[in-house]
Amino acid sequence: MKRTAAQEKAVYLRNQDILVSAAAGSGKTRVLIDRIVAMVSEEHISLEEMLVVTFTRAAAGELKDRLAKGLEDALQLAMAAGDQERIKFLRHQLTALPQANVSTLHAFCAKMLRRYFQAAGVEPNFRVLQSAPAGKLLNEALTDVFDAAYESGEDQFSDLIWAYGTANDDANVRRLVTRLLQAARAHPVPSAWLDQLGQEAPEVLPEAVTSAFQQVLEATAEQMMAALESMARLLESPEAERLSPYRDTVVEDQGLVTAVDQAACLQVPEALALLTDLQPARLKAVRLKKEDDEAVRDLQETFKRLRESGIKAPLTHLRKLLPAGGMAQVIADRQGTLPRLYALGQLTKAVMERYEALKAEKNSLDFADLETRFLALLADDESQAMIRRETAYIFFDEYQDANQIQEEIIKALATPRQLFFVGDVKQAIYRFRQSDPALFLARYHAYEGREQGDQALIHLSENFRSQPRILHACNAVFQPLMTSALGDIDYSAPGQALVPGQEPSEADCPAEFVWLADDQVPQDASPHYAEGRWIADRIRRLVAEEGKHYRDMAVLMRTPRTHLAEYEQAFNDAEVPYYSENSLVGFENMEVRLFLDMLRVIDNDSYDEPLLAVLVSPFGGCSDDDLANIRLQEPEGRFSAAARWVAAEGEGPTANKLQLFYDRLSRYRLRLKMISPDLFAEELLQSSGYGDFLQAMPHGAERYANVCALIDLMRTYGDFSHAGLDGFLRHVEEIKKAPGDSLQPAVALTEQDDCVRIMSIHKSKGLGFDTVFLADLYHRFNMRDTSEALLVHPSLGCALDVVQLDKHTVRPSFEKKLSAFHMRRENISEEVRLLYVAMTRAIKRLFLVGRIPEKEVPPLGDGALPFALAAGRSYGDWLYTLTEAGLLPTADLCIRHEEISWEVSEGESRLQPSDLPFDPQALKELTRRLAQAYPYAEAAEEPYKKTVSQLSAENRLVDDVSGAWPTYFKGALAKEHHRRPDFLDGKWHFTAREQGTLLHRAVQLLPNRPYTAEQLTQALEDLVQRALMTVDEVAAIERPLLLDYYASDTAAVLRQYQDSVEQEVSFTMFYEDHLIDGQIDLIYRDEAGYHIIDFKSDRQVQPEDYRLQLELYAKALAEARRVPVISKSLYWLRHGVRTVIQ
Repeated sequence: MKRTAAQEKAVYLRNQDILVSAAAGSGKTRVLIDRIVAMVSEEHISLEEMLVVTFTRAAAGELKDRLAKGLEDALQLAMAAGDQERIKFLRHQLTALPQANVSTLHAFCAKMLRRYFQAAGVEPNFRVLQSAPAGKLLNEALTDVFDAAYESGEDQFSDLIWAYGTANDDANVRRLVTRLLQAARAHPVPSAWLDQLGQEAPEVLPEAVTSAFQQVLEATAEQMMAALESMARLLESPEAERLSPYRDTVVEDQGLVTAVDQAACLQVPEALALLTDLQPARLKAVRLKKEDDEAVRDLQETFKRLRESGIKAPLTHLRKLLPAGGMAQVIADRQGTLPRLYALGQLTKAVMERYEALKAEKNSLDFADLETRFLALLADDESQAMIRRETAYIFFDEYQDANQIQEEIIKALATPRQLFFVGDVKQAIYRFRQSDPALFLARYHAYEGREQGDQALIHLSENFRSQPRILHACNAVFQPLMTSALGDIDYSAPGQALVPGQEPSEADCPAEFVWLADDQVPQDASPHYAEGRWIADRIRRLVAEEGKHYRDMAVLMRTPRTHLAEYEQAFNDAEVPYYSENSLVGFENMEVRLFLDMLRVIDNDSYDEPLLAVLVSPFGGCSDDDLANIRLQEPEGRFSAAARWVAAEGEGPTANKLQLFYDRLSRYRLRLKMISPDLFAEELLQSSGYGDFLQAMPHGAERYANVCALIDLMRTYGDFSHAGLDGFLRHVEEIKKAPGDSLQPAVALTEQDDCVRIMSIHKSKGLGFDTVFLADLYHRFNMRDTSEALLVHPSLGCALDVVQLDKHTVRPSFEKKLSAFHMRRENISEEVRLLYVAMTRAIKRLFLVGRIPEKEVPPLGDGALPFALAAGRSYGDWLYTLTEAGLLPTADLCIRHEEISWEVSEGESRLQPSDLPFDPQALKELTRRLAQAYPYAEAAEEPYKKTVSQLSAENRLVDDVSGAWPTYFKGALAKEHHRRPDFLDGKWHFTAREQGTLLHRAVQLLPNRPYTAEQLTQALEDLVQRALMTVDEVAAIERPLLLDYYASDTAAVLRQYQDSVEQEVSFTMFYEDHLIDGQIDLIYRDEAGYHIIDFKSDRQVQPEDYRLQLELYAKALAEARRVPVISKSLYWLRHGVRTVIQ
């Protein structure tokens, strides 16, 4: 495609520092590549003299690929022309390209630090820490410094803890230190910046604060004046005669505007004194009559709204900034906050120094170190001169995302008139990464109008990506919305509006603003689900009616994770395949959790829960019946001990499986001693067959990749810790306690994956999609960062809350309120730019989907629109306001109000035929099955097994062992009695339940014969000698109850059939969808069949409470033995009574 005049100028203009302001889709990357290729091929400037900087490794890789293609094309032209000198030079450049400085700035800094390691004071083999290990070291540094401060008992530290901590912990103070450290490391010399905190005199406000306050006053006066002029114009219309009393209000409001304007010219103390008592006048009363027409009523409503938003609201915001006590309060507050700010700075400095020491111990640098260390290296004249030979020509892509340190690096490396910046301040959306769009704007305004000097500003406004009507829709939105005050750039200025770079075609469709009426949404469905369902159904129609592919479409949201689950559910219900990088992929995912359980078992197989999970997985190969057999063969103790015993002593299929499993464990542990944990995990994934198992499951590639992400985390952990597998498992537990995702999704989509992308606006930057749905428009802008106890502003510095411990009060300081005011404005401006990025991702179709707001937008008259937009708190507020104002041209914007309908035609094809290697019908069926709600979700929470006693207890109120005594009063409970601990008096105290258990056990162990008291004592002592019971247990047994039992008719019957008596008969069986375990106390058999006796030690005889239990015993015994059960009875040990259950 032929270059435009502006692109041609950007490619061939020389000997000037150039800033290219490139709108979305304007071909900025092509211009950058063409300029470099032209300089190399036509001017023989070597790549070895160039530094090409971008912000991601993927973007750097793409630049290298496109450079290689451009140089190869130039080489072909040279060969066709027979230009041998150029051929030789270009071949050399292609050879040098892999080592050329085309990279992220971090990568270039690391490269130079390794090369000049001696001057930089680093080891050449240093490692670069990723976020997880860096965070761990920082937490360690925080803990070390805080522990030392607690031990020293420093007053300043204690004051910080009391002022900004909580009653339970110091987590808030640790967060303040972390935030301050992050801000400090955005400065060239962090320690110096920290040292100056809190050092200024309380009586003198910093120049930056004074200037910022004056800017607020000037902006407020300008806003109020604009409103005042609009109000005056309204009252000049013929219909305003009935509103003439309002003219007096306008005159009074003029006095307010004059006072604010005058205050902007005064010093802060005088300005505060002037503004303290400023109040808007009451609006004069105007009562309209019934005969007044609608135009007068609309005019009155517009006037009131204009005054509310243009006069009263700005004045209210201004008054909130003002301290109640004027300058005296400002000084008093600074006297309290500055010492704390100094203490916080020194505490942060100590943490930073400890963090640096920990990194040095591990020979590591983090990403911030790369830039600060490199900037320090450039202070060495000799090193700087050598490095500048490689950076004679600097190209900076996405310059709007640069930060202050990067700007200083470029200045230190720059050769005059050889800088080339490309970017678009309208797409500056990374302030949370310390990027500063003010740097771009500073160059923009400095270069503007200086084309004949040393600098030049070039606008690339033509968009070659999107259809013209999409671009017209974007212009219609941002012409009124993006201004210097709201977006940091005036969209109406030359070169800012989007210009179509292609002619309209039949495929040129208008953008669609769709406002959904959600009054028919079922009560059990959320509005976000309803919105997601409408989008999913619309996507299905586009696929069916227009032949689009799912991969052509994207759903963009400001913060997807907030309501992602509801949108995903809607897409699943509509059978629309999708992918989202924001899906929660963490340690609780089935495939990751099971792999972690296997690692835990390899590390230590004594824990029952992971062992049980592993045994019934592909790692163990056991079935549910095998687990039951293990417990049947070894009923007592921990399951892990029972499994080991069965493996060593047992026989049969279950024992064989366990023997194989424990043999593998031994081999795994031996292998783990030979290689690192991450390499071992890779081997385990492959050799165990677990990887193959995952890949055979639905979404197998994604599941497999998630386990690989866990292994990547192990590898990262191993880079900074040598604590082995046990240390890694503890590290995982620490990460799980932290908020946010545990693991990053590990699946990388290709162009052949036919699914809708759901992503954040930030993730979509730089991409383009055939069809874009912008959803969740009423997600409120996040302003939480303006309410933190510590605010850090790039120009205003640091500001703390005023905490008065003696009065138990907390309030923001004047400086903090001023910082919050500016931060809110900057946040709103970035939201405007985010909306611009979102809308310009669309190529052919754009849908903006929102719900009709509950509050009706009042009529917008002359001058009211800017104030209505400034008051917006979501994209939906802005777009609906523009819609109701009638500012969106219907030729390019189809504005529709729709009711939500969830009807799905069964005959409509869900998937279109495609050229994918997999079967679309198979994908459809998999999607349907995976989207189905599990019908037994509640059952999944049920225990794997239940005991008969548990089932019985669910059908009664009395405990089956001790039977609580009846309660005869319900008064205030007596003071809780804390009994003396058993170990202090050397005796063990048994509960009623435990005493009942001891009675059961004695009946089980003692021979069935009549006893005298002495004989019973001797028999019990024999149990102690045989280690079957302890001395304390025997002492707790109520012996008269045993004497009565062995003298009873029941005991006599049992002696008669003693050869057939069996005690503690265990069984497992299914009952009402549960696998239940039971243990019958005693059975015996006569000629007719079996008889069941269950012993109870309850204090009350209540046989009906145990009917279900005995019936289950009888059912299990009859089915297992194939012999009828003749009787089932309860023997009440405390009462000497036997009750037969009929």
